[in-house]
Amino acid sequence: MPIPIDVVEKWAPSIKFHPNEKAFPCSIEYMLQNGSLNQHTFRPAQTIYGQKTSTPALACFQNQLVMAYTDEFSSQLWCTQSQDGWNWTQAQKIPGQHTSVPALTVFAGQLFMVYSDANSSQLWVTNSMDGIHWNSAQQIPGQGTSIPAIVEFQNTLFMVYTDSNSSQLWMSQATQNPDGSLNWSSAKHIDGQFTSIPAITVFQNKVLMVYSDANSSQLWVSQYDGTSWSKAQTIPGQHTSVPASGVVGSWAVMVYSDANNSQFWATHSQDGYNWQDTIQISGQFGSIPAVAVLNGTYWMVYSDAKSAQLWVTSTVNGDIVPHVPLVNPTQADLRNTAPDPGWFLDVNKSQFSGQTVGDAPMYFAVQRNPDQVKITYVFLYAWQGGVTLRGRPLDEDYFDAMIYDTGTHVGDIERFSIYLIDNGDGTYTFDRAVFEAHGDAYGPYTRSELMWDTTGPSPNTHPVVSVGLNGHGVWNPKTSSNPQVVQAEGAWVSIGDYFGDVNSSSSDSGAWWRPWMPGGNFLQLGLDATGLPINNQLWAAYCGRMGPSGPTTMRGATYLDGSELNFNDRNQVDFIWTIASTFGYISSELRNADGPVGPGLRDWVHSSL
Repeated sequence: MPIPIDVVEKWAPSIKFHPNEKAFPCSIEYMLQNGSLNQHTFRPAQTIYGQKTSTPALACFQNQLVMAYTDEFSSQLWCTQSQDGWNWTQAQKIPGQHTSVPALTVFAGQLFMVYSDANSSQLWVTNSMDGIHWNSAQQIPGQGTSIPAIVEFQNTLFMVYTDSNSSQLWMSQATQNPDGSLNWSSAKHIDGQFTSIPAITVFQNKVLMVYSDANSSQLWVSQYDGTSWSKAQTIPGQHTSVPASGVVGSWAVMVYSDANNSQFWATHSQDGYNWQDTIQISGQFGSIPAVAVLNGTYWMVYSDAKSAQLWVTSTVNGDIVPHVPLVNPTQADLRNTAPDPGWFLDVNKSQFSGQTVGDAPMYFAVQRNPDQVKITYVFLYAWQGGVTLRGRPLDEDYFDAMIYDTGTHVGDIERFSIYLIDNGDGTYTFDRAVFEAHGDAYGPYTRSELMWDTTGPSPNTHPVVSVGLNGHGVWNPKTSSNPQVVQAEGAWVSIGDYFGDVNSSSSDSGAWWRPWMPGGNFLQLGLDATGLPINNQLWAAYCGRMGPSGPTTMRGATYLDGSELNFNDRNQVDFIWTIASTFGYISSELRNADGPVGPGLRDWVHSSL
């Protein structure tokens, strides 16, 4: 049963902004005006939580992705699985098996892994029926290398590798005996072809091999038809040390890092020789990628360029050609992109300031179970400003400042939630409230732990919330300090949220937004059980980002009112930035300007608790 709108209005919050706030809430229509809707060719990368390595291997097996890799600090082999590419199981050890760089492929309905001995170049092979439990590894007699590459080709397990003592390329094939063991052929030279790390895939009934020159970073390609290898050809203008390739539809897709830095690139080909549409994979950096195709989506995993942290990204249907942006998109356009998360809004700078306080709608979402209702009040912004901080926080001469562009990003969604008890007679009783700031939830808070607005037709039913300057974090003014510190670095600096004075009605103390006042506009966001919008707020289904992604830096700093820092304070900020950058104290959330994901990927947009 829908909750009456008067109940939503009755418990809606009263919102207090900082007097120096420059970006206020807006409607989705306001945000879309003069902007564009764009699609990432590769989706924004996500970390694979708790999993680290330098050289992963990836395969699609039994309708899921399976990844194997060596321990960050040893040669121990681990494996993990994912059904959707983004969420991975906790990695498990493969007992008794050690190497530096494994290779994976599916052969004869099983998952096979080949790797060199951790202490020598001897090649070993193992297999699994489920991608979790692995059989004891067996030596491949007389064959050794450091980094093998394997595929299934013409009913054989086909392997290519470089000589353990040179860069000469070799090939070998294995058939499976009735007892499941493998019968390996003698290794053969691949005449005239040399490299250190080859990449192979099966494309148009041939083995497609790409590799970098043994003496340079020039990429070469050769194909094997089951009888002989074609003469290797250069791939003009493309250079790397370690490529990876896979096939999606009619395209062979190759990814690799730049020969001179860690920037990832992608290119594709319809014949294996002529490669086109070479693009940078925006914002993604690493050294050794691994790829696999699951349900028509091309997945890439890699370790961070600066650490062993594993990341994952993808492109649907191997489509790497940038799309023409859709100018002045509508809510229907946003809905039509669902459920693909690879889209983003490019909001026109003219919209960054938002609407006049009181003109924007208060979006809300409702979830319920038989005896409880959760109302989430959603604040939409076109822009988030830079990080706010206190320099020399322990000294009497501390100063408060804001940085640009660190911490900024286009688009911002914040929320505040209340839980009501459904009394069963059309009335509701307040139970608790939860605040959100910077993606983290705070609470729950009982009635006595909140500040209540005593104005309006329903006094003491509107919780007061404080909105942090620039970052728009939503805080409980009764329990929060001002500033509310979110990261402290000793005597040097503390990062925090700054609030307006909730005990003052003066405009000098910051604007009040009371959406429950006459003329206020409440608009519900929601998706039904099939994932479709429940009303005309079609953007509820949007799963892309509310703004583009990209790195940030410190271009400058001012006091909170926008005035210039004095000489000493500016030097302090520069010193703090230098130290923080050098020692990695700046979080990835501040270093990367990622617009938030749309409502379609939020749990609160669905109807049940």
